[in-house]
Amino acid sequence: MVGATKAAKKSLVRSLDAELGGRGPRVYELVIGPVRTRPRAAIGADDPGRFSAEDLGRHAGRLVARSGPYADAPLHYLVTRAHGVRTTPPR
Repeated sequence: MVGATKAAKKSLVRSLDAELGGRGPRVYELVIGPVRTRPRAAIGADDPGRFSAEDLGRHAGRLVARSGPYADAPLHYLVTRAHGVRTTPPR
């Protein structure tokens, strides 16, 4: 059930983006993996290969400002630093 819901949400985001065609508000979905947090670091479960909350905030800020290399893509995958920011699912 969760998989079908996520697929429907991605389809909705892509459809809205196509229908708006650059007019009106931009539509984005950020698909993120586990995030580095201070509580996880405090218990020794931090992984430097993950994005931090600050990384995600900076990325979202660039999208709101419509700047950066990914501002035109509706889907953003931020899973691990090794994969970087992607507009298609990482393999």
